[in-house]
Amino acid sequence: MPRPEPQVKTPKPTPKPTPKPTPKPNKRPKPNNAQNAVGIADFVSAPTISAPRPDVVQVTADLTGPVSTPGGSSLNFKWDFVPSLSDPSTQLDSFEQDSDLDWSMPSLDPWDFSTDYAYDKRASISSGISSRTYDTMSGDPIYSNLTLTTASKFDAGVLTFRIKANALMLPTEAFFVMVNDKVELLPEVTSARSSSSAAEEWVEYSIPVGKGKKNIKWVHVYNPFGLQSLPSMPRGGSAGLWMDDLRYAPFTSNDDQHLEMTNGGDGGASWQIINNGKSVVAESSEINGNGGNADIQFVLYSSAGGRLDYQVRTSTSAPNDDFAISFSNDAKSVAEAIFGENLGFETRSVTVPKGKAVVTLSHRKNPGRLSRTLLGSLGAADTTKGKTWLNDLSFNVW
Repeated sequence: MPRPEPQVKTPKPTPKPTPKPTPKPNKRPKPNNAQNAVGIADFVSAPTISAPRPDVVQVTADLTGPVSTPGGSSLNFKWDFVPSLSDPSTQLDSFEQDSDLDWSMPSLDPWDFSTDYAYDKRASISSGISSRTYDTMSGDPIYSNLTLTTASKFDAGVLTFRIKANALMLPTEAFFVMVNDKVELLPEVTSARSSSSAAEEWVEYSIPVGKGKKNIKWVHVYNPFGLQSLPSMPRGGSAGLWMDDLRYAPFTSNDDQHLEMTNGGDGGASWQIINNGKSVVAESSEINGNGGNADIQFVLYSSAGGRLDYQVRTSTSAPNDDFAISFSNDAKSVAEAIFGENLGFETRSVTVPKGKAVVTLSHRKNPGRLSRTLLGSLGAADTTKGKTWLNDLSFNVW
């Protein structure tokens, strides 16, 4: 019986690492039942699963106090724009050759090196579930697991990774990620985001990981509900799932000098700083063409998500223009969209997903991208100015 390959401990990420690629996995002894003890049925009750609901929008009271961060200090958000956002992450693995990370997997349907697709450089790592698995119809789930064990000195933060999947649809296939047997990335989320992306696209996912030694398990499963019959593979289709570009980023904290933000968008428009730097404003008349956005964008890294607080004033009317907040890691990207006429600022808040959240604040002209003819037939917005104003942006970490 082959022996498991030796493993080494994961080094603490540094700002300028010299990553080493992952070795081609060798087969290991057949796992016992405990290795697949936690299955999709433990947290999904039925094979018919709806897409995740958008985050709940709440109305909060006071935005004038400091923002609580993991260190217990305040983090001040200023309207301070940069040409592009810097990347605070460190690449841990690009899955090219050897790796310093502590990877392990069962011998049954193991993950393996692949040069079929790559997001970064020339190679990636692929699941053991493939088109050949579809020929197996035993009525039992078939798992392909990959586990990373972090060292005891591992710093808490967010892991991000890219996934490309050809046929990731429930109830045929599921993909989820666990940290110490707790599901941090749900199969409903990966299924919804995969179905909304083109087959050739790599989708970025993220999970928060606490300090110290943790077991992080990527799970790809065929027939997760143990059904006796499944939808057939579309003609000319193929199965398969690949992962690439594993990265680590620290949580957003008060150690940052300021939160970087970009200011722009399609249509050539941007937000203007007013009121001695206390407010920003965007207007539809500055957006070229029949539709477009003025966008403010920034990135938050958190363990459990949080609440984005802000004050907003609008003079907009649907379907001509509105104000929207969206998150890149949400299956339903737009978390909130509002329009109307306000004489003053209104205090609002919206829930931010955990992990890595790319946040976009948008003043949108013709958000439905209606034709000029159809939009004109609905009447001009003579009673509103087509403007959005923002004040006092802050992030309350949970």
